[in-house]
Amino acid sequence: MPMYEVLTVRQIVEKCKEYDPETDINRDMLNTLFREGKIPYDMHGNRLVADFYAVIHCITNRLMLYELRTFPKIRTVRHAARDLREQ
Repeated sequence: MPMYEVLTVRQIVEKCKEYDPETDINRDMLNTLFREGKIPYDMHGNRLVADFYAVIHCITNRLMLYELRTFPKIRTVRHAARDLREQ
């Protein structure tokens, strides 16, 4: 497993979907977190890039999932309610 993996926002979202196909992580959410300074990033020309593992670490910390050793399941309230009804 690499120690870091620098990706564009689109690539980060795609990689999140590889880990969890039903994730509600999207470009708008990530861009907002970058713009607010909640997640570290860098500019490569006119593209915003960030370390995938740092993004996941920041998201899990913001959700206070400090002990989580797997990829977090990020859902909107509507999506989570639907999943609960189906169970």
